Amino acid sequence: MRRITRGLAALSLCLVQSGIAQAQVVLPGDTVTPYFNDVRGWRVDIVSEQPGRGFVGCRATRVIDGDAVAIDRIEGVWRFIFPTGVSAVYEGGTMDYDKYSIDAQFDLREGWAVRFLEGQELALLKGAGLVGVSVNNDPRGPHGYSMAGSTAASLKIEECVQRGQTASAAPSTPPAPPAPPPGANAAAMPLIFYQVPVGESQVGDCDMGFTEPYRCTFDGQPPQPGYSHSLLVQDAFGEAPSMTINVIDTAHAHVWASLDGGSWMYLGNWHPTDGGTCAEPDATQTPDAEANIGQDYWKICILQ
Repeated sequence: MRRITRGLAALSLCLVQSGIAQAQVVLPGDTVTPYFNDVRGWRVDIVSEQPGRGFVGCRATRVIDGDAVAIDRIEGVWRFIFPTGVSAVYEGGTMDYDKYSIDAQFDLREGWAVRFLEGQELALLKGAGLVGVSVNNDPRGPHGYSMAGSTAASLKIEECVQRGQTASAAPSTPPAPPAPPPGANAAAMPLIFYQVPVGESQVGDCDMGFTEPYRCTFDGQPPQPGYSHSLLVQDAFGEAPSMTINVIDTAHAHVWASLDGGSWMYLGNWHPTDGGTCAEPDATQTPDAEANIGQDYWKICILQ
C-alpha cells in the first residue's frame, strides 16, 4: 500500500506542563482550544481554523518516550503525526502496526511527519499495541510508540467531533445555499456543481487541464453540515486524481483531491469557470490550501 501526499502546512508544537507532560500540536492557521478532555493519558483538544472557517476537528496528543505524537481527525480525515529529522516535502518509509508492516508516504514539514489514515490502516492504528515508524534517511532512525489508550482516545476524538463546539471554539459552517429563483432547475446550475443523488452514480467525460479528456464517474456523497451536496469525481481507469467537491452554493465549493484514491489533501475554495463547464481554485486561499495547491495547475472540466 503506497500513498503520495503533498504540501501539508507546517506544524509547530507546544509542550504544556500540567502535573504530567502534556502536548499540544498546533498547525499554522489553527486555533487549538485546550481542551475537550483527557482520556487514558491522551489530551484531546478542539481545533478551529482561521480566517473564518471555524471548527475543523479534534486532536489527541501525548508525549511518548519524550516525543510528542498526535492522532487527529480534521475535516473528516484521520492522521498520525510524529517527529522526524528529515527535511523534505514528502518521503517514503514504513508504518508497523504490531505484526503488520505497510509501505508509507509521509508529508514532512519542519521536523514533523504526517501519515494520512483510512480503512484498514486506521483500524490497525486504533487496535495496535505498538506502532513503529521509519522515515527513509531519517537520522533519528526508526521509533516505536506504545499506543496504550489510543482506542479510547479515538473514541473521544469522535465524541469531540460530534459535539463540535466549546464556548471559545464554536463550529462554523459555510453559508447556506441561497433559495433558487422561481422556475430554477438543475440545468440552470453550473455543470460542475450538478447534484447527483446520494448513493447514485453517473458516467461522463472529464478533463483536468493537464490531462487528455478521460472517462469519469460521479458519485453522490452525503453532504456534511453547511454544504448543499457533495460529489466524488473519479477517473474510470484510475489514472487521473480523484476529487471530492463539497458544494456551498452555485458559485463556491470546497475541494479535496487524492493522487492515489487514498490520501486526501485540501485544495480550498473553488468557483465555476468557462460558463460553468469547469471549476478552478480561487485566487485567495487559506495557507494550508495554498501549500497543497503549490505551483500546480488545478482545474476540473466536465465535458458531457
